[in-house]
Amino acid sequence: MKAKYISFPHRHINGANRINYFQKYAHYPILKFIESSIVHRLYSESLKFNTRQAEAGKQGVEWSERGIDLDSSIGCFFSQTSIVTILRQFLERSSKITRCHIWTSEYKHNEYINPHKDTHGTIQLLICLKNECAPGSGILGMAYNGAHFYHDLKPGDAVLFKATDILHWTSPAIGKTDDAPCRIVLVARYHFQDQPL
Repeated sequence: MKAKYISFPHRHINGANRINYFQKYAHYPILKFIESSIVHRLYSESLKFNTRQAEAGKQGVEWSERGIDLDSSIGCFFSQTSIVTILRQFLERSSKITRCHIWTSEYKHNEYINPHKDTHGTIQLLICLKNECAPGSGILGMAYNGAHFYHDLKPGDAVLFKATDILHWTSPAIGKTDDAPCRIVLVARYHFQDQPL
């Protein structure tokens, strides 16, 4: 069965000196990156994939993930030209993608991910699909070159970041119940050939 196409309209990413900011701080937050209708479609499509328990090293930290197939509608979404063009602009590279890994991270009450750097990948695009956390919880934290950043992402907000360079984590998500995730993010990790523009 052919995957349903979820289109991302060509758009200009606003923000003065955005490329310099990205190069200086290894990330760039983009508020309202996608509209609510696309958030809903991506979220609905993600539910078709099975959950698995994720762990973070020796800390005993756990949360749930869903691995997303590249030939799914979500995979097509992340590989379309309008998305890839934005990535190349921030990376200042014209090289092609050699690999892409897509998943959701889903946090229930009191779940979080500890501070860490990823071991591989050129750039990641993280999109918030759900945030029903209590105020001040479920915050995406980042640290780079002595600077700290805290992003309270709402559905549709996104962050581009070099996950191998920048330390990142989330604070515990405080939800209303223990049963359902109160915070869900959709992540695509891209590997580019090492070739500058």
